[in-house]
Amino acid sequence: MDKAKAKLAIIDNEFKHAEKSEYWRQKEETEMRRRVQAKRHEALERARFEERMTKVKEDRRIRAEIVGATREAAGMAPAMSRSSGGLLTDGSGFA
Repeated sequence: MDKAKAKLAIIDNEFKHAEKSEYWRQKEETEMRRRVQAKRHEALERARFEERMTKVKEDRRIRAEIVGATREAAGMAPAMSRSSGGLLTDGSGFA
């Protein structure tokens, strides 16, 4: 009878160990899926941001062309622009 109880205890322990292993495997898989989903979401947000920034830059460029053309057509002096140093210039290279 003791042999049967010992065998049953061994089987029971193996079963508990298998359940714990399965629990941790599922937990790791869930965490991995969460991380992958977060990375995908971040990539999507980055792409959306880049697209918005590209559109804003293009809109600014077009707006500057329109303003320049309007001023030229009205016979006004060219617009003052900022050089890379932050100083206002007339485009001649002198501040």
